[in-house]
This record gives sequence, C-alpha cells and structure tokens, in this order.
Amino acid sequence: MTVEQALVQLRSTRAGERLKGVRLLAEVGDATLLPEIRALARNESDSWVLRALEDMSRRWRDETGSLERGETWISIAENEDLEDARAEAISVVTRVLVHESRGLLMRIDDSAREELADHFESSETARAIDRMRAFLRVVHQLHDAAASPRNREFDLGDFLASGARDAGYGENEVLTARNEPVIVFGDPDLLELAYVNVIRNAVEASEGSGRKVVCTCGHTDSDVWITVLDEGIGLPTGFSGAAEPGQTTKSKTNHFGWGLTIAQRAIHSLGGSLTLRPRDGGGTACEIRWTMTSDPTSGESY
Repeated sequence: MTVEQALVQLRSTRAGERLKGVRLLAEVGDATLLPEIRALARNESDSWVLRALEDMSRRWRDETGSLERGETWISIAENEDLEDARAEAISVVTRVLVHESRGLLMRIDDSAREELADHFESSETARAIDRMRAFLRVVHQLHDAAASPRNREFDLGDFLASGARDAGYGENEVLTARNEPVIVFGDPDLLELAYVNVIRNAVEASEGSGRKVVCTCGHTDSDVWITVLDEGIGLPTGFSGAAEPGQTTKSKTNHFGWGLTIAQRAIHSLGGSLTLRPRDGGGTACEIRWTMTSDPTSGESY
C-alpha cells in the first residue's frame, strides 16, 4: 500500500480504518510526514488511534525517516496503559449495550402491553421488563464509572453527609463523623458512584445489628481518604478483594451483585484504590483513597 492510500485510511470516518492506516504508515517510516501526522493527532477523537499516532511519531527519529522497528512497535503495555485500555473497553461496550437494549426493551414492552392488555401490569412479563430496566441502569452506572475524572474542589465532609441523605439513609443508619469542612480536589461524581454503593452494602450488612454505619474522611499532603465502618456480618469466606460482576451474598431478586464492581471501577478511574478488610470483633472496614492533585487554576496543592 502506498503512503497516499495509508493517508486516505487515516482520514476515514471509521476508527478501525484509521488505526489500520497508522499501522501501515508506520512501516513506511517517512519523517517528512510528521507535521501532517501531528495535525491528524490534534483532531483525533478516538483514544486508540491517538495513542497509535503518538507512538508512531515518537519512533521516527531522523530526517531520513528511519524507524525503530521490531519489538518497539508492539510492546508490553504498562499497568497504566492497561488500565486506560480496560476503561475504554468498558465505556464502549456498556454504551452500545445500553443503547441497543433500551430500544429492544421498548419494543418488547409495547408488544406485551398489546398482547396482554389489562393483564399486563400484574403479569410476570411486566415484572421481568422492570427487572431488565433496573439491570440496564446498573450497566449505565458502570459506563459512568469508567469515565475520565473531571476534578474540582469540593467539601468532602459535606459530600459524605449529603451523599448518605440523597441515598435515603437517615442518622439512625449512617453517621458521618466530620462536621467541619474538609476541602479536597477530585471528581465528586465518580466518588459518589463508589460511596453510595459502599454505604448501601454496609447498611444492608448491618441490618438487625442495631449498629450505625460510621463514615469519616480526611487528607494528608499527598492523598485523600474515606473510611466506612460497619459492624455487620463481615466479609464472605474466601473473599479476595476483587470485584466480580454478579457476585452477591444477597437475594438476586433485589440485587445484581454489581455494586462493588462499580465502586472499584469508579475509584480506579479517579486514580485511587478501594480496600475492604475485616474488623476485629466483626464487621467490615472499607477505605477509599486517591492521590491529592493540584488545582490547575490556582497552581496550589491541597
């Protein structure tokens, strides 16, 4: 394939064709094309194609167009690259799944209402459709949890209190132990996806114990942390700390088992970690931690 043909592919509206164009052009190794490649990279919207363009540009070393070939083009990804690829895959797959399934579910609902008429609302079909809608909302949460962080300044103490209230929990169920402002920098939208799922698990695990779930937070010069403590039934035997979708110790009638998966994905997107450990005397401690970043508008670190 000629350089011209590769460039035509690079201008395709399909990301897959553009990625093929990058790979083919990389074999040519013509450094005189670098200005055009950089211009294409500036306008590239697909993260996979953009990464390939940037990788190719770095490998063209001199004016003669020599290219570092061999294993450098297909290299072992760093952990950060793998995490980015995983987030991208989750985002794409969940977006398509939700989009396609919603249209199909609407057609099923319309047909069922027509066929069952007055019997629809009390039918198993109606309950199954409602259950499927609820599952799609969970998948949509996973999609949101894979988003890139949009960091801003916020009060973490107020976030804990309002997050518990918005989730429907009163002071008899969830106690937030920080009343003074705790000003931090991060993405509260990603954090909310994790926090709400964590306190929901903690409250449900504590049902019947008469004990409140306790939430507190703080920060050091380098990172921010939230701790959620319960005195419930504790972690299941053999729990590895990994979140597998669909795993739950609760009834599948009311739960899908994706809460911890969504929480961990959101905190990974934030660049942090979510750790569960058993407490002495029973119950579970959950720690959410992420690196404190600088406010780019102020030049200050928190």
